[in-house]
This record gives sequence, structure tokens and C-alpha cells, in this order.
Amino acid sequence: MRNKKADIFRLKKLLAELQAEPANDNRTFKYFFATSIILTLAIIPALLKPNKHSSLSVNLIIAAAIVKLAGILYCYIVNGGKNGQYFFHRVFPIAWVMFFRLALPLLLLLLILAPIILNLLGVNIGTLSKTDIDAIINATVLITAIVLWWRIAINIKSIAMSW
Repeated sequence: MRNKKADIFRLKKLLAELQAEPANDNRTFKYFFATSIILTLAIIPALLKPNKHSSLSVNLIIAAAIVKLAGILYCYIVNGGKNGQYFFHRVFPIAWVMFFRLALPLLLLLLILAPIILNLLGVNIGTLSKTDIDAIINATVLITAIVLWWRIAINIKSIAMSW
């Protein structure tokens, strides 16, 4: 008897199954989440190049990647998890709109406010190194990612509960 788990690597069988009936959200989510993990792990070698990034920047980038994965998983859960419906029909349009309405303005605002806040803290902006600037940008991206996925989840939950 063949192992069913190994069938996930058989493209012809997958195509035949998808032609007969589209994959449900639960099955599609597994493919999507596994792909997201692999793509997230793919950034690690670039981060580990010596003298390319400070350890703080590397940690912030890894934290942002973890926030992304956790955000996707949380959105899936608030959508109803295995029993949820229309996850992909919801998450992508909501994420797109939230990116332009929330994440992009927030990111720009934080990048504008960062020098002002640093100046108020007595930090001479002209003396910041490239690694310091990278860390500030990566911290800004991390904060933006947290807010973005939180808001996406709130919106998904609001419509998931109405079904």
C-alpha cells in the first residue's frame, strides 16, 4: 500500500485531482503555508553573510518572517481553521487593500518619525552607521507587519463570523 503523504509530490496525480474537483481551503492552505515556510527559510542564507547585516538586523528580519507566518496561521484560524470557508478568497483581497490603506502609510509614517524620535532621544542622526539604519528600517518593517496581520485577521474574523 502506497503512503498517501508521498502523493503530495506526484504532479500528475495532483493535476488529475484538481481537474476533477478543486482543492478545498484546508488542503490548499497546507500547500500555501508549506510554501510560505520554505520561502521564508530561503532568506536565511542571505542574512548569514558575514558583515552584510548586524545581528540586530538579522534578528528583526527573522522576527518579521515569523510574524508573517504567524499572521497567516492566525488568519486561517480566525477564518474557522479546518472548518473555515473561502480563506484564500478573503485573505488575498483583504491583505491587498490593507497593505495600501494601512501598511504602506504606516511604514512611511514610521520611517519619517524615526529620525524625529531619535533626535528627541539625543541621538545624532549623522553618526548612525549603515547597520544602525538597517536596524531602524527592519524594526519599522516588523512593527508594520505586526499591525498589518493583526488588522487582516480582524477583518477576516468579522466576515467569517457572519457566514
